[in-house]
Amino acid sequence: FVGVKSHTLEKIYLRDNKIPAIPSSMKVLTSLKTLDVSNNKIGTLPVECAKNWRNLSWLEMRANTLFMLPNEVEQLHSLSYLGVQQNQLEYLPDTLSKNTRLKRLHVDENKLQVINKDLSQLSLLEQFTMEKNNLDILPVDLGLCENLAVLKVDHNPWRSPPPEIMTMPGKEILLYLRRFLKARTTHKLNLDDYNLVNFPPEVLNLPNLRLLSLKNNKLEDVPEEIAVLS
Repeated sequence: FVGVKSHTLEKIYLRDNKIPAIPSSMKVLTSLKTLDVSNNKIGTLPVECAKNWRNLSWLEMRANTLFMLPNEVEQLHSLSYLGVQQNQLEYLPDTLSKNTRLKRLHVDENKLQVINKDLSQLSLLEQFTMEKNNLDILPVDLGLCENLAVLKVDHNPWRSPPPEIMTMPGKEILLYLRRFLKARTTHKLNLDDYNLVNFPPEVLNLPNLRLLSLKNNKLEDVPEEIAVLS
């Protein structure tokens, strides 16, 4: 990128190639707003670039060989779209919760095992898709994302909330999560008519609960751990 005026180039499209890495020399492109490097062989985002791309709002990296995103991703202050589907990510950096302008986050088809509850700080988030990973717990706090309208969670080994909840439409899942958030202040939780087969383990995280209603479900037992609610 020698000779390129760093203050003029705003959009770069490099999808469908065989590029093994984003050159760190691209850090000088400080006016960059859109970068599409999908369907290449890229393994990570250079730290130097993350530190300098303050104007980048759209980053498309789907279908690469990404094994990590650096903690410095938080310095992409303008980022509103992040697409990292079809990669090898086992975790997302904790610092991603500081990208508070993020509206669309797509992490489908990776190897993720955990969704950090701090992502609930993404108050502008509108779409969050995480299908086909190794996720078993969806944090209740995600219900704090008031603008979240699209939530896709299929094809994960969910344990909490139970599978019968996680097969519901995204909007219904969010309503379920928000019942728990409300219960933190009211100390009352109503989970009637959910066709629950499994006792929801997230109930055990409400130690000050005074009322719990699970009428008209399909529960066959109650875990001994319910004693923690006493």
